[in-house]
Amino acid sequence: MSPSGMHAAIIDQLIQPRIHIKLPSIMTPFKQFVSAQASACAREAVADARKDAFDQLPVVDDEGHVTGLVYVAQLRKVPDDALVSNCMIPLEESGQLRIEDGISKAVQILHTKPASLVTDGVKVVGLVHRSDLNKHSARTYFYLWLSSLEMMLARLVSLRLPNNAWIEHLGEQAQIRVLGKMEFESRRNNSINPIEYLDLSDLVRIIAKNKIIYTELGFDSRSRFEDEIGGLVDLRHDIMHPVRTLVSDAESMSVLANREKTLRAINLTVQRILKRA
Repeated sequence: MSPSGMHAAIIDQLIQPRIHIKLPSIMTPFKQFVSAQASACAREAVADARKDAFDQLPVVDDEGHVTGLVYVAQLRKVPDDALVSNCMIPLEESGQLRIEDGISKAVQILHTKPASLVTDGVKVVGLVHRSDLNKHSARTYFYLWLSSLEMMLARLVSLRLPNNAWIEHLGEQAQIRVLGKMEFESRRNNSINPIEYLDLSDLVRIIAKNKIIYTELGFDSRSRFEDEIGGLVDLRHDIMHPVRTLVSDAESMSVLANREKTLRAINLTVQRILKRA
């Protein structure tokens, strides 16, 4: 198989499954949750939630069936004797996810809701909260998409700037790093295509200086390309450092949701370009 054919095969393997990591990898199983009785008063539900530091509680009827979701913040706004049933969000309106859904779907739902129940058929089996997107499985989902993008952009840059012409578009320090790495590995008889030494931030800098490439990717200006794809560079830095929180509030959730949407879209755009090449 030719090198270009090998790249196409690898790209297909990465993209065709849509990098699908299912919700059980990040959700909290229902059995680990404290539930609130629909007939209980707000004061009782808040006290139960406080014991395990939950921000929300599944609501169950007298037969133990989940009928909705209630947020502790809402319970604190009503009189202590208010019924939980009057404060809850009904199950059909709670933005519920299915057990077979992936993290991408969770990101879409959590963009507008702090949490969502997860169902398996008609049964509620868990709950996903925005904070769950900080877990390793969610970081792996984003890392796989970013790795795919990095690989495909490297291939695109090699095609549009052949014979390593892209090196001159790097800054001085980056050139020293790449050329030094090339020389070091050559002496060890361990050489590879020097484009492999670049990371996403290097590739973004190169493309930003080449109107033909960023236009081909669908951007009408350098600034727009740098703004949107630069956010993916920031995402890459964040997911590689577990001490950095991806989602802490509604604002950071909105940022993550927009970056995830851009990440999937630009991957598919580059894939289409490479398949035509």
